[in-house]
Amino acid sequence: MERILFYLNGSKKLECYNIHCAQRNIDRIIQLINQAKYSIDLAIFSLSFPEILEALRQALLRRVKMRIIIYPKTSSLSPDVANLSHKGARIRIVCSPRRMMHHKFCVIDGKQRIDKLCHMKCLSFKPDITYPVAITGSANWTPGSMGGNYENIIISTNKIIVEKLETEFERMWNIFKCS
Repeated sequence: MERILFYLNGSKKLECYNIHCAQRNIDRIIQLINQAKYSIDLAIFSLSFPEILEALRQALLRRVKMRIIIYPKTSSLSPDVANLSHKGARIRIVCSPRRMMHHKFCVIDGKQRIDKLCHMKCLSFKPDITYPVAITGSANWTPGSMGGNYENIIISTNKIIVEKLETEFERMWNIFKCS
């Protein structure tokens, strides 16, 4: 039996012997973030999982371009998201009083985004072949959601799914310019 550790309520480590343990999803998300070469676009309702935040910080240190759309629970950004902003992530806060942005998806190295970065000359070289990936599902990237709720996470390299999520991210990025 394989032993897996996961975090519950942010700091308490518990052992998990379940092969469907939440830590497997967390580890896979972190692995994909660590493999990002050029871009990460993240639309998320809530973001506070420590290991994922660290992987995002490391991606910024590798000069991966990062955009995050988030729905703040208060009038200001959480310290975790503000820290990503200080490290170079571009942040858009959902500022619609009538509508909630409840998405939870991420596109890593999406073709549309890389093409746009090349066009804007944000990349000073022709990128290598990339393998775009989308992560989506019901889970917020928080300890409570990842370790305490019944949630789903789908990881896909399906071109149509990745393109649809890229298009949705770009649409929202243009809508939420007020942040």
